[in-house]
Amino acid sequence: MVEAMAAVSFVSAVAGLIDISCRVVNRLNGFHSATQEVPDAFRHIKAQVPIAIDSLRRTQADALAGGVDLETQNALKPTMEGCKSVIQRMDKILGKILPVETDSFWKKTTKVIRSLRQEREIETLLQELHRYLAGVTLHNTSGNRPATLPTLQRVVMIPGNRDPNFVDRPDLFSELEANLDANGRTALAGMGGVG
Repeated sequence: MVEAMAAVSFVSAVAGLIDISCRVVNRLNGFHSATQEVPDAFRHIKAQVPIAIDSLRRTQADALAGGVDLETQNALKPTMEGCKSVIQRMDKILGKILPVETDSFWKKTTKVIRSLRQEREIETLLQELHRYLAGVTLHNTSGNRPATLPTLQRVVMIPGNRDPNFVDRPDLFSELEANLDANGRTALAGMGGVG
């Protein structure tokens, strides 16, 4: 029961983090569509936060499927809290410096000047976010999932018309088939256009 409650709490925390992250991306998308220009620091946020959202959604899906045990959840909590703190600070900064349609010309100008002063802070927050996301990425790529390769289907070739100039080489074909059966792959080498 305790583990189920912890899983619900963990999934809820991840969902909240995804929600805040989406709000940041939507805010930047709105700004971009209104101005057609995005300062470099904001461009980096616009590129990196969706990657973070994807990684968080994978973690959330794993947790919902029962693939994140209590120990892993506890290990990921500080990472999630750190991500949330960084993204909340980004959202707060963006709320102060991104102009909205209803802003007057002077207010927009003031926000543009403020945004120039905040670029270094945004870059620092992005670096911090990268450090936290490294833990989430490690979790998503770690061995908590079974390492299985997809089963490949055999390809069936339907023969076309026989080539009257075909030179049959049964020994070579037997060797090729034996290599394919034994190794699952093989390579042929020779002059191009003759085989």
